[in-house]
Amino acid sequence: MLKKLNIRGAEKISKKFSGKMYVHNPFWLAFAGFWEERNGEELISERDEIYPNDFPYIHVPAKEINLKNAIISWVTESELNSIKKKVEIINSFPIGEEYYYETTNILDLNGKDKKDFRRNINVFKKKYNHKVFSDYPKKRVIEFIEKWAKNQKDKNDLFEISKEFAIFCVENMNKFKHVKWIFVEIDGKLAGFNLSVKFNNEYWVGVHQKVDYGYDGIGRFLFLLRAEAFKNVKYFTLGTGARDEGITYFKRHLNPIRVEKRYYVVTGAKLS
Repeated sequence: MLKKLNIRGAEKISKKFSGKMYVHNPFWLAFAGFWEERNGEELISERDEIYPNDFPYIHVPAKEINLKNAIISWVTESELNSIKKKVEIINSFPIGEEYYYETTNILDLNGKDKKDFRRNINVFKKKYNHKVFSDYPKKRVIEFIEKWAKNQKDKNDLFEISKEFAIFCVENMNKFKHVKWIFVEIDGKLAGFNLSVKFNNEYWVGVHQKVDYGYDGIGRFLFLLRAEAFKNVKYFTLGTGARDEGITYFKRHLNPIRVEKRYYVVTGAKLS
């Protein structure tokens, strides 16, 4: 029987994963994750964002018996090739690309390839009277998210759940460990924020970033701050582009060191 993960359970499960995939961050696990034990194996699933009656695993089961007649999301290409050798594949299709970066590459603002990034940050610093905070009233942050959502013109089928997830994170902002919140005010008004989590000594994950793009350069400025907060952690992921052209463009133009395809897989019987 599926059991909803709570915050402590989500943090425990997140540590068990390799710490390299966005959906394994503790905020997402606490928001969308479910736990069950099947054939002596602990399995973690999430409610399907498109087909809410399905609960695909968000990792590949280790036991072959649990690979049969399964639905698995966020499968890597190498994992898909491995699954094909063990069970019948009923269906499989790509669901996005996950972007990975090197922290020092964000922190180093030198060079021609960083010209636009550097310019955006300098414009922001010179143009606006801003203050940076590590904590902020929840009510004001949620009001900011609601206003941000209303101003978004292009909303795909993942928009509402993304908004719900952002509000969930704010409502529980002080309940998670190894977390970094950054809030930026301009003239006493919240102009943007982001949330990041340290997976381990090698990886951190950028969970959320919401900004008022009416302020020139704020997105790049906030992004630099989160990289500075994890300057001693070598790599990070921002997840996929969530089928949003603007988000995908932003992530592609941050110079990822690698991009990994993710697949949705439906399996059948075990191969003889």
